[in-house]
Amino acid sequence: MLKYLWRYPVKNKNNILKKESGNYYIDINELTENKDLAKTILFEILTDFNFSNKIIDDVIRSLDGTSGKKFYSETHRLIRDRDFLIVTPGKEYEGQVYYIDENTKEINDPISLQFSIIERTKDLK
Repeated sequence: MLKYLWRYPVKNKNNILKKESGNYYIDINELTENKDLAKTILFEILTDFNFSNKIIDDVIRSLDGTSGKKFYSETHRLIRDRDFLIVTPGKEYEGQVYYIDENTKEINDPISLQFSIIERTKDLK
């Protein structure tokens, strides 16, 4: 059984995973055909895109839910669509540090934020 279990994902990976326009599509119907192997199959596929085991568990739980849920790895994004799990390249974390001066009122890169200084009073907790 164990030998079969580990050969199944590799053998059937091409039936479940399709590449189109730089994105990868995982057929949910094909994936859930054998619920016992779904996690193993997803693990085989999604570890190639740097998804952690915890995220893969969350993806599995989402298969019975509604579409639109998003999951992220360091390098990719996965969107749970009605019929497919769609894996797209994401912006890789750059680890860049941004310093904000105490007089700064607004920044627009890497995200738009506005700042204001609030004086601490007895009522402020």
